[in-house]
Amino acid sequence: MSRQLPRTTTLAAGLAGLLALGALLGWGAIGGDDEEPAKSESASTSAPTEEPAEKPELPAADDLPELEEGFEAIAPGELLGRIAEAQRAAGSWEVSSVATSAGEESPPVLQQLMYTDSGANFRIQMAADDKEIEGGLVEGLYVDENFYLKGLNPKKWSQRWYQVPNDDRVLASFQSMLQGSTAASLTAFGEPAGYEVVGIEDATELDDDVVRTVHYRLQVDPSAAMGASGATEELLTLDIWVDAEDRPVQIESSIASGEDEYSSALYYSDYGKEFELSAPARSDVTKRRPPAMRVKE
Repeated sequence: MSRQLPRTTTLAAGLAGLLALGALLGWGAIGGDDEEPAKSESASTSAPTEEPAEKPELPAADDLPELEEGFEAIAPGELLGRIAEAQRAAGSWEVSSVATSAGEESPPVLQQLMYTDSGANFRIQMAADDKEIEGGLVEGLYVDENFYLKGLNPKKWSQRWYQVPNDDRVLASFQSMLQGSTAASLTAFGEPAGYEVVGIEDATELDDDVVRTVHYRLQVDPSAAMGASGATEELLTLDIWVDAEDRPVQIESSIASGEDEYSSALYYSDYGKEFELSAPARSDVTKRRPPAMRVKE
């Protein structure tokens, strides 16, 4: 018997930033009302009613294919941790994410991340279909432990950065957006249930540069990312393209649940780039809460 998967679980690898920004704006989870996330959480933590299928045997390191062009195949238990470590070592990157949830395409999200001696600075941009949002674009900026949002003011207001009150909720949302822009979030899935080294392929980075990569395809338990391993029968398929320095170039995820299909894609580029991520001038900042962020009754 198939269970309905919580959407925030099935798209965890690609939508964390979008969901967190939506939470800051007072929007609900994708495709659901205010009550749906609670129901989904309950469903995701419930015990399975059937015996889980026996996992296929994963290939040993000695059984991995030999690759040309100086590439070396990464063993199943090492892949996710290794690409996360290589990405973090780069210090900065840009990532774009797009997703389709039960036939509905979510707004594209663009994120820039740069680590400094004092922590991580972060920018996120998202298209927004909201009559109160001028230009249809929301931009978030996290610098020096302060979070700013722009694009929320109607035309009658001057377009300025809104400084979000720095409370635990804001910090939690930032951490979700930070995780959504990194491959480190994939390590929560644990050891894969299925694993294949597809081979060497060309992959397109976010900036349209074409690079040689190794294409891996694996199946993971999506509920494991929420600490409820085995709570679902459906497996999430991850296709990951990794460059010669073990950094992710492209990640695609897909899953079917009942009659619905969910998918997301992330495109990375500009590893090691110095992004202009600095706090806006004081004259460009307001603490007046924009109408688009007022709590709706």
